[in-house]
Amino acid sequence: MVFPPMHRTVPVVVSILALSLVGAGSAAGAGAPEERAGTERFVPARTDTTYNLYFGVFHSHSSYSDGVGTPAEAFTFARDVSGIDFLGVSDHHNQLDADEYADVLAQADAFTEDGVFVALAAQEWTGHSPETGYVDHAVVLEADHVFEAAEDDLAAFYEELAATECLAIFAHPSDYGFDNFAYSTVGDAWVGACEVRHDAHLAKYEVLLANGWRLGTAGGEDTHDGTWGDGPRWTVALAPALTKTDILDAVANHRTYSTRDGNLELVFRIDGHWMGDAFAHVGNLAFEIAVSDADEGDAIDRIELHQNGQLLQWTRPGNVSCEWYPDLTPPNGQNHYLVKVVETDGDRAWSAPIWIDCETDLPATPLLDHPMDGATVSTFTPSFTWHRSGGAKSYVLECSSSFDFSVDRSIVTVDAIEDTTCRLPLCLDGGESYFWRIAAVNEEGASAFSGVRTFEIGEVPLFSHDTVVELTSDPMDDTCPALAQGDETTWLVWDSSRDGNSELYYKTSDDCAESWSDAMRLTFDPASDAHPAVVGRSGRGAWVFWESMRDGNAEIYHTQYDGATWSEPHSASLDAAADQDPAVAVDGDGLLWLVWSSDREGRNFEVYSATHDGETWSPTSRVTYSSARDAQPVVVSVSGGETWLIWITDRDGNLEVYTKSHDGVSWADDVRLTNTMGAETHPSVARTDDGRIWLAYMRGGAVYYRVNEAGVWTDETVLPTQTSFGSASVDWPAVAQACDGRVHIAYQATDGGSRNILLQRSNYLSTDVSDPIDHAAPVVALERAFPNPLTASTSIAFELRESTDVTLAIYDVAGRLVRTLIEGPADAGRRALAWDARDDAGEKVAAGVYFARLEAGPDAVTRKLVVI
Repeated sequence: MVFPPMHRTVPVVVSILALSLVGAGSAAGAGAPEERAGTERFVPARTDTTYNLYFGVFHSHSSYSDGVGTPAEAFTFARDVSGIDFLGVSDHHNQLDADEYADVLAQADAFTEDGVFVALAAQEWTGHSPETGYVDHAVVLEADHVFEAAEDDLAAFYEELAATECLAIFAHPSDYGFDNFAYSTVGDAWVGACEVRHDAHLAKYEVLLANGWRLGTAGGEDTHDGTWGDGPRWTVALAPALTKTDILDAVANHRTYSTRDGNLELVFRIDGHWMGDAFAHVGNLAFEIAVSDADEGDAIDRIELHQNGQLLQWTRPGNVSCEWYPDLTPPNGQNHYLVKVVETDGDRAWSAPIWIDCETDLPATPLLDHPMDGATVSTFTPSFTWHRSGGAKSYVLECSSSFDFSVDRSIVTVDAIEDTTCRLPLCLDGGESYFWRIAAVNEEGASAFSGVRTFEIGEVPLFSHDTVVELTSDPMDDTCPALAQGDETTWLVWDSSRDGNSELYYKTSDDCAESWSDAMRLTFDPASDAHPAVVGRSGRGAWVFWESMRDGNAEIYHTQYDGATWSEPHSASLDAAADQDPAVAVDGDGLLWLVWSSDREGRNFEVYSATHDGETWSPTSRVTYSSARDAQPVVVSVSGGETWLIWITDRDGNLEVYTKSHDGVSWADDVRLTNTMGAETHPSVARTDDGRIWLAYMRGGAVYYRVNEAGVWTDETVLPTQTSFGSASVDWPAVAQACDGRVHIAYQATDGGSRNILLQRSNYLSTDVSDPIDHAAPVVALERAFPNPLTASTSIAFELRESTDVTLAIYDVAGRLVRTLIEGPADAGRRALAWDARDDAGEKVAAGVYFARLEAGPDAVTRKLVVI
C-alpha cells in the first residue's frame, strides 16, 4: 500500500503581518488611530482584505444595575484607557428603568465615532427557567426599549427579539440553561453568538451547535468593577469598517471570535469562506488558518481544528505567528469546524465555526482518540473514530520512533470496521518518544491521514492536569461536594445557592463517572441545607445526610433513594445544640456509620457517632474528648472489621488531622496524622478494592492526599489541580473509587468569584478489580480490557505461563453466561480477543455491568466490564 506524503506543518518565521495584508488603520480599512494601542488590526488570509479585526466587549455593567460608574464613564474608560474598538453597556433588564435605558441609548450615540470607537446600548435579559431552575442570561444589542418578555418565558424573549429586530448573545452558558439549549428557529435567527470564556463553556457551546444553532463565539467580560474593556475576555468582530452597522452585521453573521489575549489575531477560512459562513461543497476542501500575537513573549503553543465537537488535527508552532493549511477530508453530510488556539502563557481563543454540507468520494480523515498528544502512557493501545459516511474500506495504523515514520515503523491494518482498538506489535522502550497516525483507505486505494500524535512510554503519574472534568459551571456558588460509588451508580451531591438559599443538588453516573446526568435539586426548604454526605446503597439506591437549619439550629437530616423516589427528609438529631458536618460509611457487615460534630455537651465541639442496622438507630455515642474543637469528621470501614474515624482539631494550636480506630468493641487512642505549620481542613476518606485507605484534605488553597497501605501512610502529595481556564483556589475534596477501579477526587474550585465542582480521576486503576479469590493466579494473567467502559467493542488480553485448557467467557451480574470467547487448549504466551458487546446469539447486550472470567487449569481471574 502506498501512502501520500506527510504534510508536516512548518511554522512561519516571518511575521504574517508582512504577508501583503491590509491593516485596519490603513487606507483600505477604517480602523482607529494608530496611536491608540490595540486597535490597528490585520487580515492574515493571503491577499484577501475583506475584513478587519476589531477588539471589544459586548457584555459589561454600570451602576444602573449591579456595577459601578455611569454609561458615559464606561464608554470613556473603554475608549481612552483600555483602547478597545467597541463596548456594549448591558445592565440587567430587570434593574433598568426607562429613563436609565434612554440615557444608555443617548450616551451610545454620543460616543460612537465611525473609524474610532463604537458604543452600543445593550441590556442583559435575565430570565428564569421554571423546569430547570436555571437563570438564563442573554445580552440584547441596540434595542429601543427595556425588554418586556416574562422572565420564565424564553420563547417570548425570542419573539421580542424578532419583533424589535434586535440581536442577542447567549451569556455564560451553564448546565440546563436556555431550556437545555433547545433549538428555536426564531431564536436562531436573532441570537448571533454565545459566550465562550473557557473550555467548560466550549462544551456547552458544542451542545448548542449539535442542537442546530448557528452562533459565533464571544468573550463575555461581564465587567462590574469599573475596568471596562481591560480584559481578559474580549470579542473580536470581523468587519469591513469600524461602524456600528458593521459590528452588528458581524454578530448577525456569526463573524466573531472569543479571546483571552488582547492581541491574539485569528483568521479561519475554508475554500474562501470565513468563520461564521455556511455553504455546500462537492469535492475536497482547502482549509487555511492564520494566527498572530504582537507580543514577543506570547508564543502560540497549539492550534487545534475541531470537527463536530471533536479534536481532529492540531499543530504546535512555538512562534508568535503561524499560517497553517491542514490537509483533511470531511465526512459526507453536515459538519462544522472551529479553531481553538492555546498560547504558551495559557491564554486561549475560540473561533466561530464554519458549517459545511460536504459531498466527496474520498474517505474521511479519521479522528485519533487515544493516546492524546504529548501523553505519557504505560501501554500503547490506540483507539480512533471513523465516519461510516466517509467511504473507508479499512484503516491503517502506524507507529514509529521518528516523526517521518522511517525508524522502528510498525503497521497494522484494521479491516473489521466494528473494531475501534488495536494493539501494535511493537516493543516500545520506556522513556522514548513515539509517533502515531491513521490513514483511512477506500476501495480505490485513496487515503487520508490523520494528524500525527506524539506520546512517551514511561511511568504515568497517578493524577495529572488533563484529568480535570468540570461538573458544574453555574455563576452562583456550588460548594461542599460529596462523592460515593454505589452498586451501579456514582453519586455526586453538593450544596448551591443558585436558587437564592442554600439547597442540595445531585448528579449521577451509571458508567463509572465517564458521563453524568443533569443536575437535579434534592431539597426544597426556605432554611439552609448544606454540607451533604452520601453513601451508595443496593442497586441504584443512596442515602444522603446533610446539615439543615430548618429547625432553627443546625441539625442532621437524611433522605433515602430506592432507585425510583426519594423519601421525605427526616432528622437524625434533634436537640438544642448545633449538630453539623455529617459523614457516613458502611462497614463490612452492612452497618451504616454516621458521624458528626456537636457542642451538645459543652461549649466546644466534639465528634459523635451512631449506627443504623437497616431498621433502627443505635444510641448516640461521644467519640472524642478534648478541650479544643474537634470537627469535620469522616469515617471509613477498613479490613479486619475495623472502622476508622478521621477528623480535624486545633488542640495543638493549629488545625491538624487526627484519626482513631474502632475494633467492633471500643475506640482506640487518638493518633495525629499531620504536623505542618498550615491549617488542614475538610478531610475526606475512602477505601479502594485493594484495601488501601485514601485520605484527602485541604491546606492553603490546594488539595493534598495520602494513602495507607497495610497500616503505613505515604507522605502527602499535592493534587495537580488545574481548571480549563487556569489555576484556581480549591477546597473541600471528596474522594471515592468508581466502578472501573479509578480513584476520583471531587472538589470545589474558586475562579472569578464563583465556585464550582470539579472532578479529577486517576490516570490508571488503583487496583485490579477482580474476585477476592483470584489475587494469586500462578498460571494465568488477565489484563484490563480496553476500552472500558465500552460502547461497540473491547479488547481482552491474557497471558498463559504454561499451556493448558482455557475458557474465557462473559457473564452478566446475575451470573448468567452471555458469550464464550474461547474454550479449549491454548499454548503458553499472550493473546488478545475482541468482544463486540454481543451474546452467543449475536444480539447486542443491554447497557450495564458484565464480567469477563478467564479459567486456566486450576486458576481463574475475573474482570469487570461496563457497557454503555
